[in-house]
Formats: sequence, structure tokens, C-alpha cells
Amino acid sequence: MPTAVTGRVLKAEQTGDYSDWIELAQNGDYSLIVRRYPISFGNLSYGATSNYQKSNVRDSINRWFNNVSRPGSDNLPHDARLRDYTVISNAYHVLGSSCQYYSLLDGYSKPTSHKAWIGDDVAFALSYGESANFLSIMHFQRGVNIANVNSNWHAVSNYKKVFIPSGYLMGMWLRSPGDCNGTAAFLGNADSEHVPGRTFQSFLNDSVCRGLAYPALWVDQGIFGPVVTTGSVNVYHVDAATGAEIYPRENYQVNAGYYGPYVPKNIGGYQTGRTAPYSDAASGFISAGEVKNITYLYDAVKTSSATIIVMHISTSGQMLKGAVYTVASGIYGGTGLYGAESFDGYIYLNSDPGSAPLMGFIKPDEIIFITHRYARAS
Repeated sequence: MPTAVTGRVLKAEQTGDYSDWIELAQNGDYSLIVRRYPISFGNLSYGATSNYQKSNVRDSINRWFNNVSRPGSDNLPHDARLRDYTVISNAYHVLGSSCQYYSLLDGYSKPTSHKAWIGDDVAFALSYGESANFLSIMHFQRGVNIANVNSNWHAVSNYKKVFIPSGYLMGMWLRSPGDCNGTAAFLGNADSEHVPGRTFQSFLNDSVCRGLAYPALWVDQGIFGPVVTTGSVNVYHVDAATGAEIYPRENYQVNAGYYGPYVPKNIGGYQTGRTAPYSDAASGFISAGEVKNITYLYDAVKTSSATIIVMHISTSGQMLKGAVYTVASGIYGGTGLYGAESFDGYIYLNSDPGSAPLMGFIKPDEIIFITHRYARAS
């Protein structure tokens, strides 16, 4: 038997339905929930017999869950988050009984671990026992001194969260047959001064009773967690040879839907990045809660060095200054680089014939000499 709880409220935005839902009981990792508002098919006659399996109530609830169009209906949307957590139960086969002492012990549905986002009898009407123990102010018991027995405080608290319209004999149809001919189990509204919110039974014909259909479901309790509406995109920039990250990892929280594109970076000393074979696409579609990992591989630019030797020499052959520069092959030099300098007691004459220019092109592994000549000041 499930354990009654003073239930949590699942807001419509958590379920994707048009109504809030109320938690009534728990069984392991699963919760029994009921819709706060009736499905908008209007008042229903229960059917020709009190057999729930052949009733209008079952048919209406199945149509609602399977999103079968009806004028004015508020069918459960096909993409409702609720569908990701619904599981199959045995409610269709466990109808229970009504108004007897043993009716409080039978008719309890049990969840399975099999998820089902669509199908008949995933959603169902509550039984007499489930209503009496989980959702009512009182319940009728035949053959006891006080026939209208107060329900437990969990059931009373949960009843106050469900909306049953006012009006004579207005209430919620249940799946258990009544214990009198031509009746089915029924949870009344709170209009009555003496028997408000009573789990009892009522006549099948809607000309006498104004019954409404309220779907119940067994759901994985994960549905009570926060609603995730975003996905995560990680972008990695990696040295193709070493596997080391060469740029700070980027993380983006994006709304579910289209993402990107995320492009490679211009990183000094590396060629343009390319998409790794194992990378997710740089753009595309992302679901809520999904993680995309985009990886770019970068090849280091291959550079060769060259040598520039700069000498400052007097006319007598004395070395005033010398310097050796290791540079990248290619264009070298620039304003003021490798030029003449000032030395006390000397004046600059010129560059030696055959000296390399102060600016030009140097090949890989090439060695060039720039020679400046100085004379003593007179």
C-alpha cells in the first residue's frame, strides 16, 4: 500500500500541462499525483455500467493523456515535461470496492519502473480506497455506528489543494464500482454542511450527478526537481601535438534550441584551429540539460631561426662593441635596429662595404654581418 503524504504541488510550468498537480502518496521512488483541475470535457455520465474499464471516465482520461482532439478539451500537450516522468501502473486491473471496511484495504494502484509517455491507462481515475486515504475530508463506511468517518490529516490537507466546483452533487468520479446497483465511487465537493469532501458513491447518470474526470498518474519523483531549460556548451582549444589546452576553456549556458556557431581563436604561434574528429558540431540543436563539447586542434607554426652579428669597429681594428642576435627567419630589422651607436672619443664613419643592410630578408640558418666603422675624434 502506498504511503500517504501531505503532498507537494507540481506547478503547471513544471509539468507542461495546463493545471497544477497534487502529490497524494509515495511508493519507493514514485509518487501518486492527481490533477488539481478536472479535464475540460464537462460533466460526464459514468457509463452504462459501473465497470470503470468500459466507462466514459476511462475513455475521457485516455483521450486527454493521448492528446486526442475534442472540441474545448485541454488535452495534455504532446511535449509536456510530465510525459518524461510517467510510468505504467496496474490501476486498470485494480478497481477496488466502495463503502465497506475492506474497501480501505483494496484498490491501491502500484507503479512499475517502465516509463510511458503515451498510451491507454497510464493515466487513470483514483479508487475509493485511494480517495478515502489520500484525498478527502471524510469517507462513508457502511455498517459502522458513525457512517461518515473522518479521513486522515494527509487526505484532508490534500483535498484542500484540489479544485472541485460548487454545485449540487458535483464531484470527482472514481474508478471503483459502488456497492449499490447503478452507482460508482465518487468524491463530492465541499458544499455540504454535514458531509463536505466525502468519498462515497453516486448514480451513473449525469442527469442526477455532475461528475468530472480528474486524471491521476504515477510519476518518477525526479519531476519535483528544478526545471532545466538550458544546455551547456564547452569550447576547448588544444595543441594538436601535446593535447595541452592553449587557451582558457570557454563555457556557455544556452537556451534549449539552436546554438552557435562557436569558432576557433587566433592564437599566436599557432595555425588556424581545426575541428577535432571527436568534437561536437560548432552549431546545431541542443536540448535542455544537454552538454556539447566543441574541440579545436591547433598546429604550432614551424619557425626556423637565423643569426645577425652586429659589430662596431674602429679604423684601427679595435672592437668597440659586438652583439649576436638570434631571430626568426624572414623579414628582419626596423627603425633603429642594428644601427650605429655613439662611443666616447669616436665618430661614426659608415658601414663597411659588403655589410648586410639594416633591414631585409634572412633565410633559415643564415648568418649575416652588419659592420659599422668608427674613427677617433681629433
